[in-house]
Amino acid sequence: MSEEENKVPDFMVNSLDFKKVVVSNFCSMIDTFKTGNIEGISMSQDTTVKIIMNFGVIDGQVILSEESLDKLTNENFSAFIYNTLNQSANGFMATYEAKIGVDSLKPINQTGRLVIANATITPFANLQSTYKVERMLIFTDQIVGITIGVQSR
Repeated sequence: MSEEENKVPDFMVNSLDFKKVVVSNFCSMIDTFKTGNIEGISMSQDTTVKIIMNFGVIDGQVILSEESLDKLTNENFSAFIYNTLNQSANGFMATYEAKIGVDSLKPINQTGRLVIANATITPFANLQSTYKVERMLIFTDQIVGITIGVQSR
């Protein structure tokens, strides 16, 4: 990819996706509790973060960084998807921004993304029906809330 395609658009340099920050920090906290290194706090290794969406609940492993992708099976494919989505979106917006000027650019629906590994999706419409996927990408604007629990098998 060219340098222009890898450029983060100016309007996004200081942007912050609050939901992504909250979910990421919550996941980090749960991972810390699972280590057992905090006296008086223990948590099952099977505990996962459950992300409540408008259609149902997703539970699985939230991938907090690109480095985490390297630890997963099929890591090359996952890293490729993760990086390609970010770079293509950023490259497109940076190019558009350069053409019309940063003050004229008014993005809509600009939202963060989270990668979920070993995801189980349980729709509210049928709680007995689950759909399992090895990897998925969710857009943070669809998150309604988060909680913890043991992942259903």
